[in-house]
Amino acid sequence: MRDAVTTIGKLTDRQSVVFISSVDEDGFPNTKAMLAPRKREGIKVFYFHTNTSSMRVRQYKSNPQACIYFCDKRFYRGAMLTGTMEVLLVSPVRPIRIVFAKMIPYFALSCLNLVSILLLARFVLDVPMSGSVAGIVCLSLLYLALALGLFISTISDRQVTALVISAMLMLMPLIMLSGMVFPIENMPGVLRLLSCVVPARWYIDAIRKLMIEGLPFAAVLGDFLILSVMTVLLVVIALKKFNDKLK
Repeated sequence: MRDAVTTIGKLTDRQSVVFISSVDEDGFPNTKAMLAPRKREGIKVFYFHTNTSSMRVRQYKSNPQACIYFCDKRFYRGAMLTGTMEVLLVSPVRPIRIVFAKMIPYFALSCLNLVSILLLARFVLDVPMSGSVAGIVCLSLLYLALALGLFISTISDRQVTALVISAMLMLMPLIMLSGMVFPIENMPGVLRLLSCVVPARWYIDAIRKLMIEGLPFAAVLGDFLILSVMTVLLVVIALKKFNDKLK
């Protein structure tokens, strides 16, 4: 074969079906027929299309070793190529749309919770709302859009890890350093510095000024700007950390 790349490339382009093999959990080869590759780069890189919940995807995530075979039925010849398979997430939707699509349902539910909490606080618990209700709602909506959960999900490789990080490693420090339980002024200097990166600290401080002290929204503009910067940073990090590879 004088030009293997050209000959094998032409053979693969003429086939509508390819046989693809993977290795199962017991070490046995599994072979199935699939549609021809959607795209190829020479004879070393081939792109196939399937759903991410298929058995083949699960096997390749566990063991990436793969074999593909192209068979020319006319001349009873073929080409077998071996290598590794990498599973990619392919979608016409851009990462920013995927991220915001995950945010919107939870943001809507959080808005319903916000409305119910404000109504209960005002008409059941008689919590004073001396400041602007519009300011309280605006600040609360910004806090709900903080995307802290998205940030955790992008740095976690599985759901259990995300639950552990959010419940154990972040929930307790957020509560302790937010100023809700212990005053920030009474904390040691190191903890006061750490509390500066806790979004709840700025939200609670602003809500106290608006609801209890009755100050205008201009008095919490600093807290509002800090929360805005945190929101933008967390969303940007979530987009940068968005992974198109299934590991």
